[in-house]
Amino acid sequence: MPTDSQIAIIEEKLQALLLRYKRLQKENANLKAELHDASTKLAISLKENENLHQKLDVSNIGVSEWTTQEKQNLQKRIDGYLKEIEKCMELLNA
Repeated sequence: MPTDSQIAIIEEKLQALLLRYKRLQKENANLKAELHDASTKLAISLKENENLHQKLDVSNIGVSEWTTQEKQNLQKRIDGYLKEIEKCMELLNA
């Protein structure tokens, strides 16, 4: 038959487990919210990327007339979008 001290130890351990469980539930909810946000950002970035590809396809007709600065600006914008997409992918894989 367990003694009072053994029961007290079991109760303490149970309380610690319950506290940890609640913290894990909260962390899980936060991670789900972050995943949802990252998924939304990824979807937006992919849509923007698709739009850029369409614009690029349309504008490639006159690319030969672009100045070097215009080409560099376009490349910077595309690189920025790709970085955003990579960040979203990292968040989804984390």
